Amino acid sequence: MAAQNSDEVQALKDDLQTLRQDFSQLTESLKNNLRDELGAGADAARASAAQFQDRAREATRGLEAEVAARPLTSVAAAFGVGFLLGKLLDR
Repeated sequence: MAAQNSDEVQALKDDLQTLRQDFSQLTESLKNNLRDELGAGADAARASAAQFQDRAREATRGLEAEVAARPLTSVAAAFGVGFLLGKLLDR
């Protein structure tokens, strides 16, 4: 009986050790997968930011060209927008 209990205890210890190893491998695998996914997400975010910057630069160049071509109209439009915003925010 004591030998059987000892064998069962040893089997439980072995199973627990195997479980610990499996859990450790699973944790390491999850950590690596998460690191890879975060890296891919960061790369995608950088690409989107670069694309946005390019579009913003193009829009700024277009606006600068428009202001240079029609300076008085641009000043009048800016004054009008500022006046309207002032009236809206004054309330």
